[in-house]
Amino acid sequence: KWDNLSEEELDILSRMEHERWAAPLWLRNWEPGERNDEARIHNNLVAYDELDKRDQDYDTDQVRAAAGYLKEE
Repeated sequence: KWDNLSEEELDILSRMEHERWAAPLWLRNWEPGERNDEARIHNNLVAYDELDKRDQDYDTDQVRAAAGYLKEE
């Protein structure tokens, strides 16, 4: 199954990947805005649909990489 994800599955998993990435930052009181690591502000701490295409594609690439590892097992 991991080697043949549908577009819908890939979209759902990409959204989940974005939330997985954001969760630790939210828990450490980071805020959305112009990126400033010292001030704990990151421009990608927004809903998945608010990300630009490049950042959405990055999340999708992460899902595809994970799926590649899983299908090898």
